[in-house]
Amino acid sequence: MTRSVPRQAFAIFAAMAVLVLAIGALSFFTTRSFESASSKVEHSHEVFAQIDRTFIDVQDAETGERGFVITGDATYLAPYTAAIARVGSDLATLRSVIGNDAEQLQRLDKLDGEVTLRLNDLQQSIQLERDEGARAARESIVTSTGQQDMLNIRSTVDDMRNAEQTLFDQRSNGRDATARNQLLALSALIAMEIGLLGVLALFIRRYVRERRKRAQQAVDLAEAQYRAVGDAIPFGVWATAADGRLSYVSRSFLDFIGLTFEDYRDGGWARLLPAETAAALTAEWDRCRTAGLPFDYIQEFTGADGSKRTVLGRSVPIPSAAGGIAGYAGINLDVSERAAIESALRESEVRYRTLAEALPAMVASTSPDGMAQYHNSRWSEYTGLSPERLAGIGWRDAIHPDDRAAVIAKFEAARASGTEFEADYRILGRFGEYRRHHDHTIPVFGEDRALAMWLSIEIDIEAQKQTEEGLREAAAAKDEFLGLVSHELRTPLTIIVGNARALGRITQLSPEEQANSIADIQGEAERLQRLIENMLTLSRVESQTVVLPEPVLLQRAIPGIVAAHAGGRSIRINVSQDLAPVSAEPLYVEQVMQNLLSNALKYTPPDSEIEVRARDAGAMVSVSVLDRGAGILPEEIDRIFEPFFRSRRTSAQASGVGLGLSVCKRLVEAQGGHMWARPRDGGGTEIGFALPAYLDIGDDADGPADGPNLHIHAAAAPFS
Repeated sequence: MTRSVPRQAFAIFAAMAVLVLAIGALSFFTTRSFESASSKVEHSHEVFAQIDRTFIDVQDAETGERGFVITGDATYLAPYTAAIARVGSDLATLRSVIGNDAEQLQRLDKLDGEVTLRLNDLQQSIQLERDEGARAARESIVTSTGQQDMLNIRSTVDDMRNAEQTLFDQRSNGRDATARNQLLALSALIAMEIGLLGVLALFIRRYVRERRKRAQQAVDLAEAQYRAVGDAIPFGVWATAADGRLSYVSRSFLDFIGLTFEDYRDGGWARLLPAETAAALTAEWDRCRTAGLPFDYIQEFTGADGSKRTVLGRSVPIPSAAGGIAGYAGINLDVSERAAIESALRESEVRYRTLAEALPAMVASTSPDGMAQYHNSRWSEYTGLSPERLAGIGWRDAIHPDDRAAVIAKFEAARASGTEFEADYRILGRFGEYRRHHDHTIPVFGEDRALAMWLSIEIDIEAQKQTEEGLREAAAAKDEFLGLVSHELRTPLTIIVGNARALGRITQLSPEEQANSIADIQGEAERLQRLIENMLTLSRVESQTVVLPEPVLLQRAIPGIVAAHAGGRSIRINVSQDLAPVSAEPLYVEQVMQNLLSNALKYTPPDSEIEVRARDAGAMVSVSVLDRGAGILPEEIDRIFEPFFRSRRTSAQASGVGLGLSVCKRLVEAQGGHMWARPRDGGGTEIGFALPAYLDIGDDADGPADGPNLHIHAAAAPFS
């Protein structure tokens, strides 16, 4: 029966659909017929109107003609003229309206001739009145000819109207019959549709009743199966009503705890747990039930035999047909072994994270598919990124853009092969600086030998890299220094040895040659002495030997130093005589001035002047040596005081190892001063230094100060 009902309902639906289509088709065609019949009726009305309009125009023309003939007043011709103008178009319109009706067209042709004849008579009367006067015209219109013409026109018009009236009656009757037939047919079809709808309602009602019966049987069966499954599961299932009160608990769980269903439902379950745990569980249950959320819990229960088992309870709300919640259905699972494993895993996880947090390195773990899952706090402390930002592939944003592609390629290659890898790359710190790190990543496999995770350790090797670079730079500097020093030592020694051998043949040398050899030996020996002094001075300064400054009068010291080291060249001294004493080491001052003068003499053409200036500069006293040499490039200003640096523009002009200015800078800074270098206006270079003024002396610079045992160095000769 239940299978035949849908088939019968489908047949009724199909019949109803056919009837709907039939009703629609009938409505369409009858409407078209009704519209056609109505159109023909309207056409007859239009023919009537046009016949009447034509006849009225002829009457208007005759009336105007008679008024003019009788009175002789030309104003009566206005209706005549207007009617004459309309008659032609009226006849044409009437012909168009009649269409293909042959009999009516014959009558129209007759009417057209009669109207034309009558209009010609009217025109002749008007012309006669104008030519012969009103009397002659009136005599012409009292004849019976005009009257007969009008009777003929009226007779023809009546024939046309009668013929059209016959058509009108036929068309009206046809239209009314069509409307009646349509109404009857539609009524019959609609009645059939309503009948089928009633039959369908009966079938559907019987079908729904049968379905409800079967559904209830299914529900009863499902509940029986549900209870059977619940009793079969070791810790079973449970259910509640809409008010949250337990409606079912499987026998297997009740047997384990040793309670009846009534005892367990009426608060017995709470006695199985500590009071605080039971209260918290009740509060969570009320919250989930109010919000319609799933309710889960994990609790340890003690069985009637004293054994303890960890039970995982999981339940979901059951929606009701009215839109609310009909209750909850849950299941209890014995997860004691799983709980023990999870506890061990948690302990292992805690040990792992504790170890990872204790390591002085950045530690991370990644899933087999390459998504980062954990970063220790060192990552956030260094990068400033939160664990959420670092998760997934977010940690890649911290890698230097130039290193990122290579690191990702290495990791993908390791993933493909399942092998460990190492890489060095730069990681961005929270303050915007990049530091180099060494990454060692290894795969971690599970018991099934499947890849479980990747473990990475990133160690900051920036200091190590800088040390290595420093060692490489130092080694390169050492090699360069040894090359320069060996050259600088070999050259003067070669000249000294050569001239010494030449002096061994002194009897063969002229006095001039002897003097030149002695001068060469002396000059190269002094050059060696300066080189050795510079290296020793640099060594002493680098070892941070304490400097004990004294008050020095530069206006007295500078002339003596210039005289001692001018080498016969003209050097202009421009030193203020009221300079304050400076706090300095006299020997350091002389060595700085000697190196600056030596540089100026080497690079200044013989016919160009060298100038030495000294001025007060606030709390400092500045000294400058100005030459007219090749000058200094802007990009070399910061490097000119670096050890062993020599400009490519001037290195070919004179020998040297590039220590002089570096030694000067170290000596000046050791005395609390500073140095500078800049291009000189008009060409050349200005290199100078500034030393702090000595503020603890008395007003008399030439005599002893107020303090005991204070002597101001102001020797005019070079210091020894």
